[in-house]
Amino acid sequence: MNPWTDYVSDLSLSADGWMQVASFIICGWLLLGFSAALCQLAETRAAPGWAPVVFGVMGFGLIAAGAFQIDPTTARLTLHGELHYVASFVIAGSLGLAALLAWRDLRHLGRNPALASYCLATGFVVVTLFTASLLAPSVASPGLLERLALLAGSAWVVVYAQRLRRTLSVNRHEFERNLVAA
Repeated sequence: MNPWTDYVSDLSLSADGWMQVASFIICGWLLLGFSAALCQLAETRAAPGWAPVVFGVMGFGLIAAGAFQIDPTTARLTLHGELHYVASFVIAGSLGLAALLAWRDLRHLGRNPALASYCLATGFVVVTLFTASLLAPSVASPGLLERLALLAGSAWVVVYAQRLRRTLSVNRHEFERNLVAA
């Protein structure tokens, strides 16, 4: 297994491949849980309406990527291998889309230009690196490009969740202060 050239999913073909499969599925379920929480927040307008849908799609993509194992590069493409590739596109696409939608929201509200720039950069980095890992495997290091895309996207999801948590914490304290004052 060469992390420079082999894709992340190729780990599932090794003797300990179950760990990679479990990782995809567990991360998918965690994103579905995040999506469910975002759904409740979207009802109160504490989170944007697009967020539960996009993060939910991302979670289902990860679960599907774990459920449908990648084909070895030397083997003929099978149905489960094709489904794995579709799931990979869903993951990368929804990750990039989420970052770009967050950028649009922040820019529209005129808040936190640094965070808005980070969202924009992450959206483009994820889509560009993931696409490059697929289109230029002989020129570049596809495994490295895919890992960098996933690292950038995963870090952004953590930052996005933390930002929502801080916003909710401030709103809760403000609500409690107003309740006591009344």
